[in-house]
Amino acid sequence: MRWNGFLATTIVALLAYAAPAAADTFVVDTTDDATGFCSPTSCSIRQAIVSSGQSSGPDAIQIPQGFYALSQGPLQITSEVTIAGAGATATTIYAASNSRVFDIAGTTASISHLTMA
Repeated sequence: MRWNGFLATTIVALLAYAAPAAADTFVVDTTDDATGFCSPTSCSIRQAIVSSGQSSGPDAIQIPQGFYALSQGPLQITSEVTIAGAGATATTIYAASNSRVFDIAGTTASISHLTMA
């Protein structure tokens, strides 16, 4: 009986001090369609999406005003993310003919305040 009380107390203590999953915010700062991960000096839309897939919890991606032409195919979203542009008339993501802008698989995504063409 004594061990049961100790175990229950330990579990409660661990749950009380467990760090909650923190969402990351990625800010796009280049119109280039660069691949890989965001760096301290450059973060494309594609890099922000890849980087957000590496962190736990839902993330946010902020895309400033600009014209973003995709040269590497659709943007692959595989983890929960919120993507927000600077406005439908201010932020445009352009895909090549017969291509998608986003390919969302196995997750949810909220995309707002931008134009997809």
